[in-house]
Amino acid sequence: AISNVSSSNPTACGLTNGSIQITATGYGLLEYSINGGATWQSSALFNNLAEGSYQVWVRFVGGGCPVNYGANPIVLDAPGSP
Repeated sequence: AISNVSSSNPTACGLTNGSIQITATGYGLLEYSINGGATWQSSALFNNLAEGSYQVWVRFVGGGCPVNYGANPIVLDAPGSP
């Protein structure tokens, strides 16, 4: 289960210094995605993100039981964006 998702917006338009941190629990090893499950990584921290919308998912390593975050999408905004 995904218990929390915290995010940090980029500090200015055009910068890629935003982040998303996922907190999830499970009885096995987990992997994480912020693009709707297109790609996965073992770290729950995603750095160097630009402004935009991100679809947070978590699953067991190997593809088992994917779960999406109920508050999707996570939106990162940058100051000065149009």
